Amino acid sequence: MKKYILLLLLVFGLFGIVGCQNNSEEPNGDKIVETESPCKDNPFGEGCYNPSKDLDHISTEIEEFLVEDDFEGERTDQKPRKWLIYSNPEYKAGAVDAKVLEEDGNKFVRLYSDGSAKPPYPQGAAQPTLIFTTKFNLDLTKKGQLEIDVMVPEEENNQVSFGLSAGAVNVINFTISKDYKLSSKVGGPYFYFSGNADAGQTHPTDIVITPGKWYKFLFTWDIEQDKVQSFIYLDDQKVLVVDSAFHVSNHFNAKLDNEILGPNVISITMPYSRLNVGYAFIDNVKVSRMED
Repeated sequence: MKKYILLLLLVFGLFGIVGCQNNSEEPNGDKIVETESPCKDNPFGEGCYNPSKDLDHISTEIEEFLVEDDFEGERTDQKPRKWLIYSNPEYKAGAVDAKVLEEDGNKFVRLYSDGSAKPPYPQGAAQPTLIFTTKFNLDLTKKGQLEIDVMVPEEENNQVSFGLSAGAVNVINFTISKDYKLSSKVGGPYFYFSGNADAGQTHPTDIVITPGKWYKFLFTWDIEQDKVQSFIYLDDQKVLVVDSAFHVSNHFNAKLDNEILGPNVISITMPYSRLNVGYAFIDNVKVSRMED
């Protein structure tokens, strides 16, 4: 039996050797010629890629959407569903917070920051600890307005800034300082104050906010008219605080001759500082089209 097995192995081995010899080819000496791909400078040209049908459902048309949030439909002790609050591993638990509270049948948002942490970038910049945002889109209309109610408490109040941004660049906002003084700022990244030309223009006022009292604020913008404004309501009277052109930082590549980048974010911030620990409150946030 072993002899038959050895004989079979020998026969198969011979066939394998003969097959390898017959299939071997001598190199013909031709050089490999490299040709440049026609897709090198046009990767999306015909025959260069296979379009994915997964993206067919994404519309190429700009869709505008607004904001109207009185927080009445939110659960108490929870973050509002349509808003984002920034946090990362450097933040301690509870370092920043945004919760819906209810008092006398009215719901509103309480914001808190302990001032102890900040985003890691840009390095060395005095970014805020609290960054609380939501988005909207009026890119077709190119003008609109933001209304927001704000209150700072009598005790444990914190400095708070609130207004409109184009991405991370401030368009126009208000700041209520720890000593309740009101100022308004046009342009500049909302997360730091570099002191350079792109840092925005701050407009101080003589207005001092009464702690524990709700105030209504209004911002308007019109890209075609190159105009932004900020208002505060005092004794039911609308008081103009700032009437300005868009800041250079709100133009593409920060050049005045370039396109104006309109706002698309409502941003609320509190500064990075161990001296800035405390609360502020917001309610009735509304972005709407501005009538002619």
